[in-house]
Amino acid sequence: MEGLFSYDLNSSKIEVTPQLVKSYSHKNKYKEWTFTLKENVYWSDGQNLIAQHFIDAWQRLLTESTASPHAHRLFTIKNAKNFYLKKSEASSLGLKIISKYSFSVELEQSSPHFPKLLTGFFTFPIRKDLLKNNSLNTNVILGPYQIDKKNESSSTCLTATPNYHAKKPQIKNVCFTWLDKPSTALQLFKSGQLDFVRSPLLTGVQSKNLMKHYNSSPSHGIYFLTFNLNKAPGNSLPFRKAVKESVDYKKLSILAESNYDAFQNFYPSSIFKSTSLNKKSSHKSSSLKINGKIVIASNNNEFNSLILSHLSHEFNKKLSLKSEVQLLPGKLYFSSLKENNNFDIFRLSWTPALTTAYAYAQLFTSDFPNNFTGYKNKQYDNLVQSALTEENDTRKNDIYSKIENHILNKEVLAIPLFTTRHSFLIRKDKFSLKAHPTERIDFINVKVN
Repeated sequence: MEGLFSYDLNSSKIEVTPQLVKSYSHKNKYKEWTFTLKENVYWSDGQNLIAQHFIDAWQRLLTESTASPHAHRLFTIKNAKNFYLKKSEASSLGLKIISKYSFSVELEQSSPHFPKLLTGFFTFPIRKDLLKNNSLNTNVILGPYQIDKKNESSSTCLTATPNYHAKKPQIKNVCFTWLDKPSTALQLFKSGQLDFVRSPLLTGVQSKNLMKHYNSSPSHGIYFLTFNLNKAPGNSLPFRKAVKESVDYKKLSILAESNYDAFQNFYPSSIFKSTSLNKKSSHKSSSLKINGKIVIASNNNEFNSLILSHLSHEFNKKLSLKSEVQLLPGKLYFSSLKENNNFDIFRLSWTPALTTAYAYAQLFTSDFPNNFTGYKNKQYDNLVQSALTEENDTRKNDIYSKIENHILNKEVLAIPLFTTRHSFLIRKDKFSLKAHPTERIDFINVKVN
């Protein structure tokens, strides 16, 4: 599927390029946007793409009964949040059809980065005639490939779209095989039955002598600890500082798998060049007095278990802090964070759809849906808002540096541990593909050697 914009996956930088739009414009300090679509874009069943398909998609996303976890991402549209909360009608949304191939969007506030948001899959168009019981017929799609045949148990096969509106892919047929075990994928790659494997474990790649096919580069995901500020001891700044001081990044580097790098900043380097590094404080850990055990939590996987067990040991050794590690299934973990967060310290990952410093800074704003810490600070909210609307790059960068210093040093809201890496195997004697910081893979960019 495709959207209005995409990232230029041939560039090492995170740059947005038009995809389904022929032209676009903005006015009123980036509050009002107009998009005109290409007229030669067709769905895989031959129907023409029109502006109404975007309006329908965004209204559906913002409809509360759809229960989309991505609805809040479009709250930047005028009256979108009120519509989601059933406080206003669809007609109040800042969405307007201008013609068959153009529409306008009015936002709640200035947003110079709005096209970056529109690279997200949650903004892709839909057709109402393909909806059945609020679910989409996924056999009709939009893009360089269309579904050829489908085997629900193991694979999905695609074939190149004959009437694709842009550059035609060199590879005409692609089949995806879904595997439970990483070791199986590596074995199939080694035997020649697979040409591409995403996020392989480096140890497995090394043991099977596949390093010549291995690609890895920094990505824009972050992996960090944060605190429950609604109760003790997380609501104590000296406690948070002491925990931060006990983290040994040299040891984390040793523990990191191929998909992670130990990391002390809050913004990944591909997003923002940090100037306010994680500073050491003069706090003395001996002043800490915590009664009973604290709970350190995460969703359950082998890597999270390894890291949290290591940190629990370090906290006990350096701070005499007794802790219990709780690893929960993903859905249970995140529902616990949202509904009744009783954890003291918890691990989160964040790989935002909007690849700007703002997407990271908003994590600790008062009304952000994924702010599970209980942190509410009007001055911080205003600081983040000022960065979003600031047009001067120098001043904007200064604000984001202040925000990072606030998160890491002034308030110690987060302890960064790792940034993600984008890793994959591709058979280099047959194909070539560049890794990209967004971790997106677009097989139209795979070159046949």
